[in-house]
Amino acid sequence: MMHVLVVEDDELSLDIMTRWLKRHGYHNVDSAADGDTGLEACLRDPPDVLILDHAMPGHSGLAIAEYLCVNYKREQRPWIVLFTAAADAMISRLMATGHFDDLLRKPCVTEDYVAALARANAGLRERRRSLDIADRGAATSGLFLARGF
Repeated sequence: MMHVLVVEDDELSLDIMTRWLKRHGYHNVDSAADGDTGLEACLRDPPDVLILDHAMPGHSGLAIAEYLCVNYKREQRPWIVLFTAAADAMISRLMATGHFDDLLRKPCVTEDYVAALARANAGLRERRRSLDIADRGAATSGLFLARGF
């Protein structure tokens, strides 16, 4: 079952996202209302999919994504989704960092969530296939092979 972590400081957006995920069969959903709590949750119980607001108290979404990208191989980290209402120029700068796998623009409609989760499933399958090819015979549980902050 896919584990999803949503890190969002806007209470209404966080509630809508987590309720939508649970209503559509994603029962292993955790949430955090600020960047520090989100990073701690991510390191303690690594998700398969990490949905990050870009501007929030504590660590920003970009800081969390950057930390994961610097400290973990691509095959070891979650599928990272930028969740934002930022202007196009800001979104372009954030996506250009290469730290995000996908983008969800606020406000979202059902089709946006469905498409983003389908892309996450496909991306995670490809990453796991790459990991299996690189490490034949070694069993791993979860995407993180090493932890620490």
